[in-house]
Amino acid sequence: MKIVCLSTESKWTDSELANLKKLGAFVQISTPPQSEVETIKLLEDADYAIVAPLPFGRLSAKIIESSPKLKGISIVTTRFAWVDIEPARKKRIVVSNLPGYSTVSVAELALGLMLDVSRKIGLSRASTRTGNRTFDGY
Repeated sequence: MKIVCLSTESKWTDSELANLKKLGAFVQISTPPQSEVETIKLLEDADYAIVAPLPFGRLSAKIIESSPKLKGISIVTTRFAWVDIEPARKKRIVVSNLPGYSTVSVAELALGLMLDVSRKIGLSRASTRTGNRTFDGY
């Protein structure tokens, strides 16, 4: 089996790399593909792809249909929006994501935004930036 990782952001531990290499040939790209043609070339003999959002757009139907051996796509985000799912489904390619990815960051952001709204931090900051040193928003 050949696994191609199209994510340059992936930081594999030695243990994770060893496990991936037990499955077969593992290829980690050094620069993200810049076009559909480049991506098709990278996946032409791949059985499995690990992908992140691509600089040029979606993992399109053309890419999926041009990857004859592809059996699985693992997305390194929670969203499926940038992968053309229907062509993968038609070819019986399994597509998976990371449902728990960034859960703590999302919770932290939600709390931060609640504090911002309740304490009117953004409004106060905008008022201060215009030179107004008093804020009647409270």
